[in-house]
Amino acid sequence: MSESLKIYSTDTREVAVALLMNLDLSKKWEVTIKPLDKRTIDQNALQHKHYAEIGKFHGYTPGEAKNFCKYTYAMPILIRDDPDLFAYFELVLSGLEYEQRLLAMEHIDVTSLFSKKQASEYTDTIYQQQGALGVQLTIPEQ
Repeated sequence: MSESLKIYSTDTREVAVALLMNLDLSKKWEVTIKPLDKRTIDQNALQHKHYAEIGKFHGYTPGEAKNFCKYTYAMPILIRDDPDLFAYFELVLSGLEYEQRLLAMEHIDVTSLFSKKQASEYTDTIYQQQGALGVQLTIPEQ
């Protein structure tokens, strides 16, 4: 059993405490608690601007561009940093054709799992890859 919990309220803290209290003590456990390093609201807003710009350039809706970017650029970052996610993505997406995989991305958490560092890498990758195709993307103000 492997559990990862995000604690952001009294209720979620109570769930974590209950989980700890119900551990089978005949086994040894490792517990790690660390601050959550989530992507920022500004990073999220920039990503959504980029989806609109990419969509406009390629003739996609912003949602279609988002699904493409999540599948093409975001999944490899998550899998590299957490190889266990490969099995998850493989299970969820196996047997689907490419277009179906892109549609499925609408319902799969990918970028919402990013740390700030991963979100920055994702944005940089989109900027480099799509910029090379001629897409003019918004550059954040420093």
